This record gives sequence, structure tokens and C-alpha cells, in this order.
Amino acid sequence: MLSIPCSIFVSASTNDEKEKTLVDKTAVLEKFQGKGGWTFVRIPEVEPGKDTPFGWVRVCGTVDGCEIRSYHLQPMGSGLLFLPVKSEIRKKIKKREGDTVHITLYEDQAPAEIPDETILIIRIKKI
Repeated sequence: MLSIPCSIFVSASTNDEKEKTLVDKTAVLEKFQGKGGWTFVRIPEVEPGKDTPFGWVRVCGTVDGCEIRSYHLQPMGSGLLFLPVKSEIRKKIKKREGDTVHITLYEDQAPAEIPDETILIIRIKKI
């Protein structure tokens, strides 16, 4: 799979300023009630996207030092966004609902990942 990491670079074109940090905080892991409820962190600091489906904001960064890429902050229905924290991440950092985590997020402007199989098909069919 072609993977392009989150672009957290120093750029000469921006007067050597780093990409803007959207969130850098400690927060409590919460869980939506009911069977299959997602575990998440509330992210009230970020406004919903104006030109994206459902107001999603694509982010990358870390949860307790564990890298996340191509995640979407999603709306809660109240206008606030939340970051879903997948079980894979929670297992790596050994955290669960009620535990605190350190969240660092940046806007992910990297191109979407394209599976190698898709690239191969495009090359074969010359689409």
C-alpha cells in the first residue's frame, strides 16, 4: 500500500513555521453507551469542516505517542467533534474508557492512501 505520512514539516515557504497544531491536550477516554459503542475523545477545540461530508476534519498525530494517520474527527450531533480511538490503538497504549490520554493532532493534508492493487489495475488498464 502506498502510504504517505502526515506532513508535519518545516517549510521555507512559511518562514520556517511548523504546521499548525490543532490539538495538544490530555483528555479522558469516553465511550458511547450501548452494545458496540465507540470509545472516543471529545475535541471541542476544532470546528467542523465546512466543505467536507458530515463536517469531518481529517487529522493525523498521536494518542499517547501512538501514531494515527488519516483519521476523521466526527460530529457528535451537538456541533462538537470527537476522535474515535480504535481498539487497536487502545491495546497498544493499554488504555480504556475512563483513562486519560495525551492527544496531539494536526490537519492531515496528505493525499489519501491508494492500495497497491488499485495502482496496479490503473497501470494495466491505463485508466
